[in-house]
Amino acid sequence: MVGFSFTSLPGPLLIVAIVVAGFIGGAVWGAIPGALKAKTGAHEVIVTIMLNWIGTFLALYALSLQFFRPAERADPISKPVGVAFHT
Repeated sequence: MVGFSFTSLPGPLLIVAIVVAGFIGGAVWGAIPGALKAKTGAHEVIVTIMLNWIGTFLALYALSLQFFRPAERADPISKPVGVAFHT
C-alpha cells in the first residue's frame, strides 16, 4: 500500500518508506501470537500456523477491493509500485 500510495516521494526515500512499513506491519502481525501466548498460554506455533491462513484470506480480500487493484484489471493483482531510478 505504501509503494503505490506515496509515488511522489523520490525513489530511495520511497524504498525506505516501504521497508519501514514492512517492519511495522511485521511487528504488529508478530505481536498477535506473542500477546496470545502471554495472555492465554496458547502455543505460539499453532497460533502462527492459523495466522498464515488468516493472512492469506486477508490478502485475497484486500486484493478484491478497488483501492488495491488497478482500474483496468479484475484479477487479484495489486497496483504497481512506481519506483524509478535515474542514473
